[in-house]
Amino acid sequence: MAAVLETETGIRAEVVEGPHGSFDVAVDGEVVYSRAKTGELPSSKEVVALVRAREG
Repeated sequence: MAAVLETETGIRAEVVEGPHGSFDVAVDGEVVYSRAKTGELPSSKEVVALVRAREG
C-alpha cells in the first residue's frame, strides 16, 4: 500500500505496526480511514482517493 501511495500521489507513506488486525490511514495526524470503524480493508484505489481528498 505504501508503494502505491508513493507512485500515485508522490507522497512517501510511513507504515507503522499496530495491534493485530488494525488498519488506519492518517494524513498529517488525522485518521481518514479506520478498519475498526468499517470492519473492512479498503482497496488501494480507495486509500489513494482518501489521501488525495485530504491533501487537495
